Amino acid sequence: MMTLYDLTEEEMELYNLIESGEAIDLETGEIDAGVAEQLAFNKRDYEKKVDNIVCYIKSLDALAEGIKQEKEKLAKRQQSTNKKIESLKRYLDMNLKLIGRTEVVTARSRITYRNTSGSVEILDEKSIPEQYCSYERKISKSAISDALKHGIEVPGAKLNTEPKLQIN
Repeated sequence: MMTLYDLTEEEMELYNLIESGEAIDLETGEIDAGVAEQLAFNKRDYEKKVDNIVCYIKSLDALAEGIKQEKEKLAKRQQSTNKKIESLKRYLDMNLKLIGRTEVVTARSRITYRNTSGSVEILDEKSIPEQYCSYERKISKSAISDALKHGIEVPGAKLNTEPKLQIN
């Protein structure tokens, strides 16, 4: 069986024959029977190929959705596990400090305290001076789209109105 690409190529060649008049009976004006038969045959194969590709796309779409859902479940599990880790670290820290221990060494682990350069705790974000703030530039595609649709030129952007393939 031919590929979709091959079927498309052959159909284009058949239509070119018809347009050029090579596949048309000059007396009757009808399309050559062999060409008409081949077009009908190609149409069946073409539609079957397209349908198979669409089914494969739907299958991949379902797989991608399943992966997305599993990823979300795993992210929640990871978040839960990270919270448990932090909770257990706080628990250890609290108990070690209560009895004044700074080090515990066992056959499988070693717990010590180390000096740090300090961590910043923000008490009131609104009070922080601007010089200590940074902002990320985010382009608003919806605002650009609205501007372009209203005839406003936006340097570095254009409105793409190409038809988009829709699979149902």
